[in-house]
Amino acid sequence: MSTKKFNFITIDILRGFAATTVFLNHYGFITMIKKLLKTGIFEPIGLIGAYYAVPLFFLISGFCIHLSQLKQNALSNDTTLKLVPYLKRRFWRIYPCYLIILLFACAVAALNGEKIATRDFIYHVFVCQGFSVKYFNSINLVLWTISVEILFYLLYPIWYFFRRRFGLNQALIISLLVSLISWVVIILNFNFALFPVKYFILNIWGAWCFGAWLCEKIVVNETKLINSKPWWGVGVILLTLFWVLSPYNWATLITYNISIALWAWVIVPFIKLEGVLINVNNHFLSGLINVLAVVGVSSYSLYMIHEPFMFLRNALLKSITSEGVRLALGGFWLIATFFAAWVSYQLFEKPFLTYRSSRK
Repeated sequence: MSTKKFNFITIDILRGFAATTVFLNHYGFITMIKKLLKTGIFEPIGLIGAYYAVPLFFLISGFCIHLSQLKQNALSNDTTLKLVPYLKRRFWRIYPCYLIILLFACAVAALNGEKIATRDFIYHVFVCQGFSVKYFNSINLVLWTISVEILFYLLYPIWYFFRRRFGLNQALIISLLVSLISWVVIILNFNFALFPVKYFILNIWGAWCFGAWLCEKIVVNETKLINSKPWWGVGVILLTLFWVLSPYNWATLITYNISIALWAWVIVPFIKLEGVLINVNNHFLSGLINVLAVVGVSSYSLYMIHEPFMFLRNALLKSITSEGVRLALGGFWLIATFFAAWVSYQLFEKPFLTYRSSRK
């Protein structure tokens, strides 16, 4: 059976876009360009990287995990989720590369003269940093999201059970109700300014499941959401709610979920371009699309490796005083980071993905 239906170059490009904006924001690229060119034209990229790229990752995650299951269903002609093979697929997809980049980050920290506490390292090895106030952003700033991502993986079979038992829309409603209850409990009883509380898995489960709902609507039901007035009406309502509630601290949990969901109104029209992008005849444009797709495919590595790679650059800069050389090294390192992510994908992601496929 052809699996072409389950491959989206547009999703790869959006993943690459999210990882790139996070990287550029952390790298200080926007500030550097502003100083050199005396323009703030790229500041929206920094804003996305700082606040809205991770919500895009979460929505795409829900989309892709359900897409992977739908692909398994089509290949086996069976809608049952086989739990052990599913968990093995998720493990080989996310953990080996994560562990290797974690060790790389620890090595770079040692090179910079930093000492990592044993407990901190253990938290990260077992991917528990996302539940710790002390170690939430230690070693590698972005790795907290992997803790959340793994819990999404563990909760997906529950959502999938609801989907099979009650239907797609009802399963989404159940997940949204769970998040609503979680918001109320958190707001009334906990300090939601703490990162592990704010990003507690049930707070954002409904928004993540919205990505899974969107996937099935597009792939299986082939619903033309782009032509649906109610769809765009809901988008306007959510955008208005986001704008109205953003100033209030008590609404932080709600607005974060809205920021995840709102990306669906970007994904839907962008997926509409799928046929156009894969059939471009212009060599320059097709080459550009392929580059963007490669960045997307290696976006997981780019997302994790850019922080320790940046700290490695800082170690090199310690002995350089020439401003020109420092600037040149910064520009070179920017490109080198994308290359390092591609190498990481080839060496530490792709082989395990191949192994995972061979073990089905």
